[in-house]
Amino acid sequence: MTSSAADTRPARASAAEMKRLLTPRSIAIVGASSDPTKFSGRFVPYLVRHSYPGQIYPINARRAEICGIACYADLASIPGEVDCVIYAAAAADVEQTLAACADKKVKLIVVTSAGFAERGDEEGAQLQARMLKAARGAGVRVLGPNCVGFLNAPGHIAAAAAAAFEWQPPMPQGHVGVVSQSGGLGLGTIVLGGFIEGIGFSHIVTSGNEADLDVVDFARFLLQDDDTDAICLTLEAVRDGPGFLQVLEEAQRIGKPVIAIKTGQSDLGKEMAASHTGALAGSHAVFAAVAARYGVCLVDDIDELYQTGTMFAKLRRAGKLEPKAAQRFVGEGCTSQSVSGGHIGLLADLAAMRGMKFPHLSNDTQALLAERLGKTGSIANPVDMSGGSVSDPGTWARCLDALLRDPAVTVALPILTAARNYDSVRDDLVRLSQAQDKPIIVTWAGDAFEGERKLGMQKSVLPFFNSPGRTVRGLVALDAWQRARAVPKPTLAAAAAQAASPHPLVLAARAAGRTSLTERESKQVLAELGFPVTRERLAQSAQQAREFAQELGFPVALKGEHEGIAHKSEAGLVKLHLRTGDEVAAAYAHIQERMAAWAPGQPGNGVLVQEMVQASAEFVVGISTDPVFGPMLMFGLGGVFVEVLQDVALAPAPLSIEEAHALIGRVRCAQLLRGARGRAPVDLDRLAKLLVALGGFAAANAGLVREIDINPLAAIDRTGDNLRVLDALIVLHAPSKS
Repeated sequence: MTSSAADTRPARASAAEMKRLLTPRSIAIVGASSDPTKFSGRFVPYLVRHSYPGQIYPINARRAEICGIACYADLASIPGEVDCVIYAAAAADVEQTLAACADKKVKLIVVTSAGFAERGDEEGAQLQARMLKAARGAGVRVLGPNCVGFLNAPGHIAAAAAAAFEWQPPMPQGHVGVVSQSGGLGLGTIVLGGFIEGIGFSHIVTSGNEADLDVVDFARFLLQDDDTDAICLTLEAVRDGPGFLQVLEEAQRIGKPVIAIKTGQSDLGKEMAASHTGALAGSHAVFAAVAARYGVCLVDDIDELYQTGTMFAKLRRAGKLEPKAAQRFVGEGCTSQSVSGGHIGLLADLAAMRGMKFPHLSNDTQALLAERLGKTGSIANPVDMSGGSVSDPGTWARCLDALLRDPAVTVALPILTAARNYDSVRDDLVRLSQAQDKPIIVTWAGDAFEGERKLGMQKSVLPFFNSPGRTVRGLVALDAWQRARAVPKPTLAAAAAQAASPHPLVLAARAAGRTSLTERESKQVLAELGFPVTRERLAQSAQQAREFAQELGFPVALKGEHEGIAHKSEAGLVKLHLRTGDEVAAAYAHIQERMAAWAPGQPGNGVLVQEMVQASAEFVVGISTDPVFGPMLMFGLGGVFVEVLQDVALAPAPLSIEEAHALIGRVRCAQLLRGARGRAPVDLDRLAKLLVALGGFAAANAGLVREIDINPLAAIDRTGDNLRVLDALIVLHAPSKS
């Protein structure tokens, strides 16, 4: 679904409304079975098992009771009002139930049945559309269809048929909220995997096909939920790009981290996403660029999702997410300690490869460590504690205390391995963490044989991971989140305001029914934005082309200009390296013949005579319009290598000057801009300003311009003004058929 399609969606639910929907005082189960081995037979037992405090109304005309609770023949037979209906019957009969919902003042229906739009056929789509229309008529919000349900852990509401709810009560509670388009992930693997590790959640919602309420509605609720300190998302597709961006912007503003796992990276994954929830997965590169802008932590696997979410939640609840004085980020000052040199060596290697720094310890810190560890000589960072702490567990905290006092240290990463009992070490580290501001992230790569073991660590305020690799990934995510929050960026409101000023040349081309600007017109627009463009003249005859070539200086290039031919090379309208007047005249005649053959009866505008530029490096700059998130700015290695090496980076438009510099730095070819192998460097500040200007133009013309292709943007091997746009094309959106 494109972002514009979001306008047809039902009205967004407020956070207050979502809280009421997810905290029902009564629940009726349509299609409730007395057989607990069936999907429809689990809802009542799980609500009872986990101490749901409200009224439960099983609807089963063939049974007198389920789990000792009286059954009803239908929804109308229930006395009084019902807040929530769980629908677990045939998809084709859902409209009948919705008709009865109006009289019962039902606020939410959870449609767990499949057979709707996810089928991928017209019948399923129509059934879903009729269901939504009936729900609107009844004043009911819809969760699903094709979902498993939801968990409100603080409210003891296990409103799902998730096998994980076989868990022996009480279930763990935590401060991680989860919204999952997949029921099997959200209320299957994630919740049970977390429970096994001692990780609890605040809310878990599976949204299924999202006919009504979607990821944006639930994430907006979690942003305002006091029980939630980090939000985990499992996504197959984003249906409302602008709404999703608003969630991410607000998450950054209030400092609530978002962690996401996104399927659909491969062609197979996109195909599976479409069949699973009836959605189309968008470009993963675009999603990754959006995530990077807003500090969203993208993870690759399920356990990493809830483990990283738990790290962020613990740090936020402890007030340790914000970098302190002078914007010191955690990746700038890492330290680690362990009795195992191999473990700290592995962690340090993995962290260094991801750009994390282990600074040199001050002389005072080294002296204090030497005293507390009983060593002599200098002590390196990370710190090998040798075996002393085995006999004296208090050494862990004494060593860590010394490290945290060092002004160069921003984060501590102690590594526990194996011991009989680590309870006292854990308690010491907890006390130390509570006494100071710097975050401590523990790696426990082994286990203990006595005491509370890892479950005790999980219940503590300390985030921890089971391996150095997982710890490093969490650290990198934390560092990226802090840095993303610190980078100024245009607000969504400011971007929307820019859209009120489209370019006159673009408006005129659209009014004429054209689908693109010519190269000359495109360069005119770019020149107005500050881009340096090639010197060129439009010739109407071979003789005029000769004269223009003489003025510009040989060699020159000739390019046919035709409003109906956007891709000149394919039509044979480009001739390069012309060094004489005769070559220019011959090229002019050839190009005119090709234009006449390519577009019979449609004369071109003329032939562009253009200076030839010897480039030391070529880059591509462009705008593409993503159907979900809108204009995306691209920068990278250009020319003939753009499709082969694919060394490009993306960022949502518009962007700030700081974001532009970061975009340039993300490409591998950035060194070419700095003057590799004796070449003259490019003014990176000027280049960043050009990218900002192009992003602003894209935002202002988002409804009109579909693509901008500047390829190549040439770097010339000379000092001063050494950038030049050699070719450019601005492509417009096709006129609406309506």
